[in-house]
Amino acid sequence: MSRASTNLDAPPKRLDCPRCGYDITPQLVASESRGEARGTCSECGLDIAWSEVRATGNDPRWFVESRTVPGRPRRRFARAAATLAMCARPFRFWSRVSMTVPTDRRGIAAFLVLFALVAHLCLAARNIHTLATQGRGWALVTTPTGPGWAQKGSANPLDYIVTTLVPLSNVSFTEVSLRVDLNGGGSVGALQRSARIAVAILEDPGFWPPAWFRSAENPDIPLHQTPIRMSNQVILDDRALGRLACASVVPLSAPLAIMLLPISMRRARVRPRHLARCVVYSAAILIPLGALFLLSQNGFGTAAGIRASEMLEVHKLMLCAMPLTLVWNWAFVRDYLKLEHPIAVATSNTVLALLLSLLATFLVFGWI
Repeated sequence: MSRASTNLDAPPKRLDCPRCGYDITPQLVASESRGEARGTCSECGLDIAWSEVRATGNDPRWFVESRTVPGRPRRRFARAAATLAMCARPFRFWSRVSMTVPTDRRGIAAFLVLFALVAHLCLAARNIHTLATQGRGWALVTTPTGPGWAQKGSANPLDYIVTTLVPLSNVSFTEVSLRVDLNGGGSVGALQRSARIAVAILEDPGFWPPAWFRSAENPDIPLHQTPIRMSNQVILDDRALGRLACASVVPLSAPLAIMLLPISMRRARVRPRHLARCVVYSAAILIPLGALFLLSQNGFGTAAGIRASEMLEVHKLMLCAMPLTLVWNWAFVRDYLKLEHPIAVATSNTVLALLLSLLATFLVFGWI
């Protein structure tokens, strides 16, 4: 028997419906034998182009889970950056990404690492601005009306490098080095002095394991209100971070709310991996929310609590998250999942996510 006849007698490769995972191989073979280029999944009703199911090289090259670009680490992180940038255009993003693209865990990991790096740099940018405007504290200056006091920025480049590397630290290199010198650091070797400075900078935000502490309190850490400490104490407060976490529930939980809707899980039978993919890339919505939070002067509320007349102040981030989440899920439902009544489904998801966020607010703060 020839090799050609063997290939003809071989059963066709199994092909599944991109949305529900149902085996559509017999339907596809029968439809193509009739010369049809499209068909409908008998399980979920998805209109499918047979060429799209068979193709493996049509993935967008900018997508971090794309199968068309080699997965080298450098290229993977470059595509992660391009994917994050494309998230700013949700309708174009979800219309280009196909349900046929398999999940790439390495690509998702690269995207999440890049997201963490962007969050790191956002806080570092706030600290850099603080150091550039207030890093040297108050100084006597000469003005056209006479001498006066004004806040001056830091002139030490190491201050900016350190706060970029460790943005959660509330002390600058200059402040710690002066403190070390006051505690006898000037009489020790340069290596030991540098080690003490590094320990103090890392210990301030709690990065250093307690077992390594020289004492319960490190005397090299400035105890006064440093410019960064004064600037960040209202946004790094536990209650302020709790507000940010509760607002983050809205975009991250909205895709999962599809599981509660009959149109998606009972009739369309959406595969869980599609919802998980949307949750991962919904993290992009947290970047503008985090930027608004960092730009606020009081973390959208005071650390000591708020009055009953200021309830709207607490939910500002939540209100900002609502339209972003609605548009993102509208594009996801319409262009990626291809469900019926996309705006209604997206609105329902967003409302359910808002209710879950309010429940989280009640559990954390005891009020809504």
